Amino acid sequence: MSQISQPVRIILIGAVVFLAAWFTLLRPKSEPAVPPLTTSTTTTAPPVSTPQTGLGRAVEAAKKVAGGSTATTAAPAATAVAGSKATTSAPDVKSQPAPIAAVPAEALAKLPKDVSAALKERKVLVLGVLSEDAKPWRPLADDDRYVRNELKKANRYDGEVVVKQVALDKLSTYGALVNDLGVTQSPTIVVIDRDLKGSVLTGYADTVSINQVIADARRASIQPNHTNAYLRDINSLCTDQNTRQERWSGPTVPGRPARVKSYKRALALTVDYRSGIKRLAAPAKFKSFKTTFLKATDIDIKLLRKFVKAGKSKSIYDDVAIHYTADERKAWRTFDKKANDLGATACAINRAK
Repeated sequence: MSQISQPVRIILIGAVVFLAAWFTLLRPKSEPAVPPLTTSTTTTAPPVSTPQTGLGRAVEAAKKVAGGSTATTAAPAATAVAGSKATTSAPDVKSQPAPIAAVPAEALAKLPKDVSAALKERKVLVLGVLSEDAKPWRPLADDDRYVRNELKKANRYDGEVVVKQVALDKLSTYGALVNDLGVTQSPTIVVIDRDLKGSVLTGYADTVSINQVIADARRASIQPNHTNAYLRDINSLCTDQNTRQERWSGPTVPGRPARVKSYKRALALTVDYRSGIKRLAAPAKFKSFKTTFLKATDIDIKLLRKFVKAGKSKSIYDDVAIHYTADERKAWRTFDKKANDLGATACAINRAK
């Protein structure tokens, strides 16, 4: 379901769960109850950032010894951009990140091979710190299990982000990366950017929260901030929409009326989203992207209207029978590729895992 948007994905899952519940528990009753849909309402604390990990400071020290600090390397470029703004708008160009000194070989040797390989290739590293490995007599705690499942859906950006689960009792192996970040409990998400700066999410974190920290790390250390106003605005719109979708709630009481109201809320949310996309004036080079975006959103609106209609029916099969067609899935995949290629990553459902 990686190409299905929220809240349509939640509704589809809920419909399937509802059908299963009907056959196992609810069939004798005159009015079937709707199982709670799985939406996240937990508020996650903002990530705690540290200027550098211990390994990052070692690299900075190596830079100073070599006489090539990042600050002095970046200064001329910043001056040039500032000067160009006086006469014309800055072009939407991807600048090359300042080179960093190589991570010391002795530090890499102490880390697991996949982690050291990620650092060598300057990839963003995401560590999901969970409690000790589950045993038949000692299952994972609920929060650890939830975070583990959310972490599986985190964006990989076509291999540029490496995600790894780490047991809390094995955390000492990663001391060079986490010792200065204050990681003392599970679940905790640690995001290390290409400049070896760390951000920490402690406690329960959903996929949206994890993806936001990953996006921030990429923006800070891989890609420059967008100078194109349209890309800034469309990313901002999509970020707001992602938050609204996560806060959308399914029916809290059984029965068709509650189910229909829930579907209508999802429909209104998506219609409003489309209006926001349409209102943004797209420059010529983004018109194709905007058209594709509107068409993909129309697919969800059409699907949600079917859910509203089906919810009024007495037959439980009407809800379950609704699904994306192959062409509709293809339309979302086409949009995702365009969004990723242009840098509108906040709008993509699946950021090229």
